[in-house]
Amino acid sequence: MLTFVIRRILASIPLLLLVSVLMYLIMYLAPGGPLAMLTMNPRIRPEDVQRIIHMMGLDKPWYLQYWTWLMAYIRGDWGTSFQTHREVFDMIMNRLPNTLQLMGISMVFALMLAIPIGIYSAIRQYSWFDHASTSFSYFGYSLPIFWFGLMLQLFFAYYLYKWTGVHWFYSAHMYSVGYEHDIVNRLQHLALPVMTLSIASIAGWSRYQRASMLEVINSDYLRTARAKGLPERTVILKHALRNAMIPLITILTLDMAALFSGAVVTETVFAWPGMGRLFYDAVVSRDYPVVIGSVMLFSVMVIIFNLIADILYAVFDPRIRYD
Repeated sequence: MLTFVIRRILASIPLLLLVSVLMYLIMYLAPGGPLAMLTMNPRIRPEDVQRIIHMMGLDKPWYLQYWTWLMAYIRGDWGTSFQTHREVFDMIMNRLPNTLQLMGISMVFALMLAIPIGIYSAIRQYSWFDHASTSFSYFGYSLPIFWFGLMLQLFFAYYLYKWTGVHWFYSAHMYSVGYEHDIVNRLQHLALPVMTLSIASIAGWSRYQRASMLEVINSDYLRTARAKGLPERTVILKHALRNAMIPLITILTLDMAALFSGAVVTETVFAWPGMGRLFYDAVVSRDYPVVIGSVMLFSVMVIIFNLIADILYAVFDPRIRYD
């Protein structure tokens, strides 16, 4: 196993370099450039713009700019934001815990519902519950996330308050002013974005779980387990579920990598100060150091969680070995 992990890590280095080159080229070739806002300002003289371009090294060939950025990135210097003039690393680390909180709770909530729904739908195939969960999955998977978030805000944050006079839920930010340490207030702010993020995950994951359970539920080894007199609960949860989790692990680990990039649409709709909102603001304002730092972090997390998925395959399925 250790040899496999080391080999995968070494193989990931060229992949990360390729991703960084492509990402830097896209940023370099993007129309407008990082100083587009300055060039449109009539109060700034062209010679001042040229001086800033020279100071930032933007007058050098792209490969020299890339090499300078790469060496600094490896040393831990992720650059300075064009907009806030703060260190990119500090900006990302300040936003990352907020995203982990929102996305982590959403994933746990979705898992707690998706796996039982998928298992029960497979056991009771073509029952009313199976048809209902299938309809919900089609509905939830095709639902536009931004629209669903806006509808939740409209109904639960606006109309519910209008009808009852009580703030049951809030439509923006992490907490109300003056309630930074109030757990209930934070949960009231978390509820709507968690529901928005969870609905698509529950819809998709429950279908994956149902399909994988149907593949193993009539296997020979399960019939043998039943013939030995094992309770049906043990047969399903201990023997069937272990093998049926393999396809879902792949989806889960890739979605877990998204924890570090944030949900751009949801965080923007709910004004959640996380990685998704940071990335959106950086793209809109052409803050390239923040964009590149965010994308590189996401790329590293995708590779790490793909490796974790391969390791979990061996944990859940004893037939898989990497020796």
